[in-house]
Amino acid sequence: MRSLWDRRSIWAGVVGALAGGLAQGLINSLAGRVLVREGMIWGAVVAISVVSLSNFTRMGELTIKSNRPVVNFAAGLVMFALISALVVALFFGLFIVLGRLLS
Repeated sequence: MRSLWDRRSIWAGVVGALAGGLAQGLINSLAGRVLVREGMIWGAVVAISVVSLSNFTRMGELTIKSNRPVVNFAAGLVMFALISALVVALFFGLFIVLGRLLS
């Protein structure tokens, strides 16, 4: 079983950050003003997402036990979105509760 943070993901993040930084500089210099900010972050996020596409298919396969790759991929994306929404809601709830307790 592969680790979530294997070398491929790390290298994709580094290369994506470099490409995003270069793209940010190029776009901003061509436009003559600041159009793009955080190009390095978005480049790394896009690169790691592209490398992780097979993980979405595997997550969907484990969830719905289908033999069709497209269905597995769609289910994996839905599961990723649901888990992400749950984590975001958990942190927002935590911040709201802590904010009220500390104020």
